[in-house]
Amino acid sequence: MKRLISVEPALDGEIEELRSLPEASRILDRAAAMPLPDAAYHRMQRRQVLDRLARRAGLGDEYRDGRSRMSVNIDRLRAIHPKASEDALSRSVSAAEWLDKVWSHWPHGDPKGRDFITYVREEAPGFTEQTYRDAYHDMRVAYR
Repeated sequence: MKRLISVEPALDGEIEELRSLPEASRILDRAAAMPLPDAAYHRMQRRQVLDRLARRAGLGDEYRDGRSRMSVNIDRLRAIHPKASEDALSRSVSAAEWLDKVWSHWPHGDPKGRDFITYVREEAPGFTEQTYRDAYHDMRVAYR
């Protein structure tokens, strides 16, 4: 099976195959227009939709060969922000993964008494205000 996104030049065209699907194209185009950290979070929040679309399109399993989620997310982000440095990609994916998981311990609150958005803004600087609001929304949906 082919991988969805790869650093290998021979596979670069696969992201274009995924972009040919309208739903995937909307997600990827929106992420491409965002700053790098926000694109990482946006892409990560929509990974299940993109994975499902990729499987339907026959693009396969990118986790084969023991690839970690971190390396897959870096490759995916590189495909929509190709001029970003390795360091910037890695830092953005790490920050997005933290933001993606922070809500899991939020019901216990913040020892400093900060509200959720203030907490994530101070602990993970560099995202736009909209991404902080999206993270808050994602946390609220998870705890309905």
